[in-house]
Amino acid sequence: MRSKYVEITLDPAYWAERINNDIYDALVTYMEDNNLNQSQFANYLGIPKGRLSQILNSGEANFTIEKLCDIALKINKIPKLQLQDKKLFINQTNSN
Repeated sequence: MRSKYVEITLDPAYWAERINNDIYDALVTYMEDNNLNQSQFANYLGIPKGRLSQILNSGEANFTIEKLCDIALKINKIPKLQLQDKKLFINQTNSN
């Protein structure tokens, strides 16, 4: 029998939200660590200030993969995507 957590993780929306949260956290941390206001940061990232404001207010990033990689590198992050076998993930999650 699958746990409720495993059921939740099988929904694509769960993973999209997790990725959005990671991007949001990384952006906010970089902006704060470098004492940048939203205009300066948007300019540095190469996105409109309104787009950055939208991301910071809603947490929704929805970048293309190429733009996400560009932004990640600009904030000193390596955009590493790891695909794990679903059965292995479920087995590991259920055993914890």
